[in-house]
Amino acid sequence: MYAINHICRLLLGALFIFSGFVKSIDPLGTSYKLFDYFKAGGAAIPENIAIILAVALCAAELFIGLALFLNIKVKFVSWLSLAFMVFFTIITLVLALTDKVADCGCFGDAFKLTNWQTFYKNLVILPFAILVFWQRKRYKEEVSILTSWVAFSLILIAPVLLNLYSLRHLPLINYRPYKIGQNIWSGMQTPPNAPADVYDIKLVYQKNGVKKEFTEQNYPWQDTTWTFVEQKTTLVKKGYVTPIHDFSILAPTDGDITERILKKRGIVFLLIAPNLADANIENAKKANEIYSICNSRNIPFICLSSSTGKQVELFKSKTGALYPIYATDETTLKTAMRSNLGLIMLQDGTITGIWSGYDIPAPEFFKGNISGKQLLALENTKSELLVSVLIGAILLFGFSLLLLRRS
Repeated sequence: MYAINHICRLLLGALFIFSGFVKSIDPLGTSYKLFDYFKAGGAAIPENIAIILAVALCAAELFIGLALFLNIKVKFVSWLSLAFMVFFTIITLVLALTDKVADCGCFGDAFKLTNWQTFYKNLVILPFAILVFWQRKRYKEEVSILTSWVAFSLILIAPVLLNLYSLRHLPLINYRPYKIGQNIWSGMQTPPNAPADVYDIKLVYQKNGVKKEFTEQNYPWQDTTWTFVEQKTTLVKKGYVTPIHDFSILAPTDGDITERILKKRGIVFLLIAPNLADANIENAKKANEIYSICNSRNIPFICLSSSTGKQVELFKSKTGALYPIYATDETTLKTAMRSNLGLIMLQDGTITGIWSGYDIPAPEFFKGNISGKQLLALENTKSELLVSVLIGAILLFGFSLLLLRRS
């Protein structure tokens, strides 16, 4: 029983760690999903409240996972893990039955599950949480009280800091289609011979007050005594879905200029601002300087927003923005950029740079060889991320090994 108890604890902890981590690196994405939840339930909440709830949820989930995995305060944490599993099992059942939200977002954008798949997944995990809770008094901490509380404090604070970092910057790992190396126009195209949606079509006809369903092969098209009533269409199998869809750029006078922008050779900068009313003014003023440099070098620099015409004019008067502002769907912009004001750099339509408003390079970066500078910056970023991941993994492994030796 000892081995079973600890295997269940480790598996449950690992699952909470993974689920909490992929959401903690993208708390804005989680807040959008929570907003959808409340909206589906008829209780819309302000976006800032959704963000606070998202940070609390993501940090709590990661904290629970770390505590379980490291065998820290399991007597207390087992209550939280069981409460989490019971609550979300009920929620996912309701979502599966009503289908008001497309997917639960339990693994962020890392893995997409249908509502029924999520519910079944929770049914599998729930017994692990129940067993850990039932056996909670058998998990003994063999470390000192001081070590236990220090570890508890660290794993409580670290997830919060990770969420706050991710809110100010972009996700450490980008699971969305708008990532470095993605050609946006190519991502919108359906490959030749790609599987199409498969539908089951029923044609309902009526004769002498009696309704009958027919297929497209046997419906009574030559028998005038039958009267057509309705067509029932059911999706049987989903076909190929392009990684990027619903992306469009609409200009006030020229209409749809999506293809013109995305197929343009050379560098193009897209300033992404879903809601101009809430955009950071200082970051917007930095964008003005960058636009001035780009304009002098004939490098296209445009802003994409879902704001109303009135909001656009107010933003221009506040910031002195001179760059063109075009319309794009709000959901598309929020998917492309986890920042209310961020910058995307395209090279021949391919994303080569993406920054949150707080990480946009200084104006000097946009002078000289921009592509060369960005290539060097990407290499440095990859190295820094790899080192950070290795350090984190070594610390977690070392601490786990220390606890195992003490037990």
